[in-house]
Amino acid sequence: MMITIVPEFFVNTIETIEANLKIQRKDNAKEKRVELHLHTQMSDMDGVMSVKDGINQAIAWGHKAIAITDHGVVQGYTDAFHCVHDDNIRYSMVLKLFD
Repeated sequence: MMITIVPEFFVNTIETIEANLKIQRKDNAKEKRVELHLHTQMSDMDGVMSVKDGINQAIAWGHKAIAITDHGVVQGYTDAFHCVHDDNIRYSMVLKLFD
């Protein structure tokens, strides 16, 4: 089997990715939800977002609360404490421990 590589395909793909990075998602719902399952980069198993970025995104979307559910660690909770100012959002801390 022979595979043909078309250079324009890769250039268009990179341009498309870069264009999509500039698009800001919005939450246009009248009744905002509460994210009850956010793993941060502090999580032992699967988080990639910083606590600050997660909280700031929730604030930007107009959410009133967020729950941080990191696996096996509590280091992100102090970051959350320092990100919340003037009651602009409430946060909950959930710790998942595995044996």
